[in-house]
Amino acid sequence: MKGKHIPIILFLFLTMILGFAVIVYGFFIPVLADQYAYASPELSHIKTIVLTFVELTGLPVLGIIVLGYAIGLRIMKFEHFTRKTATYMRYIYILALGDATYFSIGMFVMTMNGFIDAPVVIGSGTAIIFALAVAGASYALSYFIYEAAQLQEESELTI
Repeated sequence: MKGKHIPIILFLFLTMILGFAVIVYGFFIPVLADQYAYASPELSHIKTIVLTFVELTGLPVLGIIVLGYAIGLRIMKFEHFTRKTATYMRYIYILALGDATYFSIGMFVMTMNGFIDAPVVIGSGTAIIFALAVAGASYALSYFIYEAAQLQEESELTI
């Protein structure tokens, strides 16, 4: 595989993730909230609060996708080992970690108040694990990209 295909593949993955996020946040979550409120009428009064809480987790996801597109554009310009790219990766780390933290706290509060049941907790735990994996990978990549950018700057100075 040649390096010129990497941005195209990245854009394809990001577009698929964006499409999936639109389906999940725009259709699947609201439908599940309606079904949950219908099945548990005693909890229907908190449906809007829970739905708003869950939908807000989509904002960092959207930010991560936008930053992914920005990184892809930098790769297309052969500017992949720059401080700017490292900064974008650091922002992805911050967004993913913030999303995982926000979601963890919210799910804990809702679980302790009896608003959600075990299957939702298990599914939420999976989402939190994925967010933490993205945060960890982004943090490590931002460090390596920054180090590579420093080496590249030093080699340009010696030439």
